[in-house]
Amino acid sequence: MFKQWNKIILFFIFLALVHLVLETTPSISSKYQTLLLLFDGLITLVFVVDFYFKLRKILIEYSKSKKIAVFFRFELLIDFLSIIPFFISLLFQGFKFITVLRLLRMLRILKLLNVAKSHSLIINAVKNKRHELYISMQVVIIITIILSAILYFVENPSQPENFSSITDAFLWSISKFIGEIGGYGDFAPITVSGKILATFVGILGIAIFAVPAGIISSGFVEEIEQVKTNDELDEIYTTLTKAFQFDILAGKRAKESVGLLHVRRRFISLVDASVKLNKREALFFDVCALNRNLKLNKRLKPSGDEEILIEYFENNSLYGTFVNRNSSITIISPHSNDGFNHGHYTYSLAEYLQANYISIEKYGMYSFFEENNINFSLNDFYLKNSEEIENEVFNSFISDVKQTVKQGGYVFNIGSSMGKSPSFHLLSGSIKGEMGINKNGTFMNVKAAEEILANLSSTSNDVGLEVTTHSHYGNSEYNHIDKFMSSNLNANSMSIKVNIELMKGSPEKYYESIGVLGNAIKNACL
Repeated sequence: MFKQWNKIILFFIFLALVHLVLETTPSISSKYQTLLLLFDGLITLVFVVDFYFKLRKILIEYSKSKKIAVFFRFELLIDFLSIIPFFISLLFQGFKFITVLRLLRMLRILKLLNVAKSHSLIINAVKNKRHELYISMQVVIIITIILSAILYFVENPSQPENFSSITDAFLWSISKFIGEIGGYGDFAPITVSGKILATFVGILGIAIFAVPAGIISSGFVEEIEQVKTNDELDEIYTTLTKAFQFDILAGKRAKESVGLLHVRRRFISLVDASVKLNKREALFFDVCALNRNLKLNKRLKPSGDEEILIEYFENNSLYGTFVNRNSSITIISPHSNDGFNHGHYTYSLAEYLQANYISIEKYGMYSFFEENNINFSLNDFYLKNSEEIENEVFNSFISDVKQTVKQGGYVFNIGSSMGKSPSFHLLSGSIKGEMGINKNGTFMNVKAAEEILANLSSTSNDVGLEVTTHSHYGNSEYNHIDKFMSSNLNANSMSIKVNIELMKGSPEKYYESIGVLGNAIKNACL
């Protein structure tokens, strides 16, 4: 739809140029004045609609970022100037300045910059090569100053009226670069040494244009290649996202057994994707670097080798995924970016319960970048008011939590535990080693918490899974996410740590554990 609209705008830009030509032709403008006015009105109407859509989009961006700078865009200014002359000419007919104002219609051609790709290629080429251009111009100017100084000392004795200072010699050199301006520089060196130096100045005059032109040309070629690469990356991205919508046979059977046939597949191996699509592995790194809905992760295979995997997530918030189903149950995954399959496991659990879902996919405790290194389970931000939190990402998370979690509702923060520990750890606000449900903890509906524990223990025993409460972990800290949920939002909050081997395990065990955990929560909270 967007591409079709761009084609319409291109067509009307062409019509606007035709109209401008016809309006400046006396034999036509005098005879068809009314028709030309209607023609201009139609063109302006289309441009007004285009301006409205762009302004609306910018207003949406402003509502999210609250940055006034989004309004000061070159394309928006051009769009405004392309429509305003028509309305001013209608309001102030007969005034002499209207003729001059109509020249602003020429700016309509600049709308091509908003819809055509060619201008962006040139702009990006110059932008990407700006350091090289700066260095080349710097070298040319320094050499010109040196040649001008020598030229002054050589020519001043012979013609002091023309080369009275180094400044005159420098201006003369510049005039040779850009052509004689107003007769200035209409003289030449007369000494042999001066003529030799003038030859070098002439060669430098070629270099001052040839070198930047070559640099920009190479940048332009690089941009064209980048466009081709981006098209290829878009194609791979589209293919991969579609591949996540169907699964292998074992995955389908496991999902079907718990009624989750519709959920996406867990991951795609990098090697598998490379072989199936016949593309270099490096391209998949570039695809995941697009910061859309795909990311890379890794797991340790039984052989001890590491395997790189591609994971999918709904990238619809600053921190990752946000789904508000207006449910009384909210599933939060604070560490989806810290471990393999965390995001998919919690996503599947939320789908099973049809619960609200908040997943931290872009930030975590193990990021290489300090600004992305945020612990959403344990953080002093939970002890502050929203106005005191300067971190935009954390503020967005807290805002979505407050919008989603209902008073008296149920929040389950799902994480992972060590491979040799029990299958599920239920944490309700006690310190490590304090077994059982904490009756004064973060899950205020003690009866529901005990029911979750009883149901989960009973069902887990039947399928060979183990359940514990605080044997390995605790969540009694005041800066813990569960404490924030219970104290600030009056919600029942429980952290559940799932054994990492279940998250990494076979599809059968993986989805079976989701069904077991989901049923325990569903029976107690719904």
